[in-house]
Amino acid sequence: MRYLVILFLTLLFSSPAFSTDNPWEINLPFSEASVEYKISGLRSGTKTIYIRKKGQESAEYSNVAMNMFGIRQQDKELIITDKNWVYRYDLNKNKGSKQANPARFFNEEFEKLSSSDQKKLIKNSEKLGVTMVAGMQGKIEKKATSILGYKCDLVDAMGTKIYSIADTGFPLKVETNAMGMAFSEEATKITKGSVPDEKFKHPNIKTRHDPSIDQMVQNQVQTTVLNLVSGKTTSAMPMAPSGQTQQGPQGGMPPMSEDQQKQMQELMKMFGGGN
Repeated sequence: MRYLVILFLTLLFSSPAFSTDNPWEINLPFSEASVEYKISGLRSGTKTIYIRKKGQESAEYSNVAMNMFGIRQQDKELIITDKNWVYRYDLNKNKGSKQANPARFFNEEFEKLSSSDQKKLIKNSEKLGVTMVAGMQGKIEKKATSILGYKCDLVDAMGTKIYSIADTGFPLKVETNAMGMAFSEEATKITKGSVPDEKFKHPNIKTRHDPSIDQMVQNQVQTTVLNLVSGKTTSAMPMAPSGQTQQGPQGGMPPMSEDQQKQMQELMKMFGGGN
């Protein structure tokens, strides 16, 4: 959850101020690439993200172990993301889920705005992003450091530091140290060039889909976009906490069922590892 909040703030802060470029249109400095990560601490292992279309499509393979109370848990996951959907596969349990890509809703809402309102949103997004991070006793620093030759912005709040490629929100390093739990993810190698199609091949695992979660996320996105246009403080998360009512342009959402809460937890992991 903490990673989700700060990553969303990173995206807000990365908006190109005073232009009408869509701040949620991913545009990485490489068209195709593979990015390898080392994960250490409470969670340890490796992760590789394969990128196509400057980040509009990605396939993330992770093999991570976690030791809790003397019990070792090994997780192997695959997350395939395109402009419309996020597919999440547990390769150990042969289970899968499919939910709408929240970026799709942000893009749709942004395109509905007039040119004037688009400029207001982009201008306010940077200001509100800084305000919200400061409210969490955090800080934002543009081009704070370089990682693997790329200038990186820093968002530091809530016990988590995220270093992302400048003006993109794509993280190359994440450090978390909170409540006695510490771990880090850091890119160790970026290989630019064509990515094999097989990396984006879906496994033969059935995926479940809950449209009510998509609706909940879409409602929150609409609220977020309206607040950014008006300059109001907005929630950093494009969804409601489990079991709580979330107000949106279409009215209140009822509390989630137990099954919906489990799927929401999976959706949260899509945004950043479920931390």
